[in-house]
Amino acid sequence: MLEKVLFNEESNFREDVANLLVSAFPKGERPPVDIFFHNLSINKDNTRLLAFYEEDNFIGFTSLVLYKDICYIFFLAV
Repeated sequence: MLEKVLFNEESNFREDVANLLVSAFPKGERPPVDIFFHNLSINKDNTRLLAFYEEDNFIGFTSLVLYKDICYIFFLAV
């Protein structure tokens, strides 16, 4: 069964997301990992990071930016 988990400061999937971010996107197309997570913490109202799991296995993530009725998929990696 597929499960999605919303990121917050206590989330324990930061390392899984960081490893996939680095391996899935070329250096010129992604922010440094520190900045990626920092931006999530300062823009809590309009950003979301969802991690996807099947059983206990991490399978991917998506980073979203929300504005009014628009949802921009910033990153998606599986």
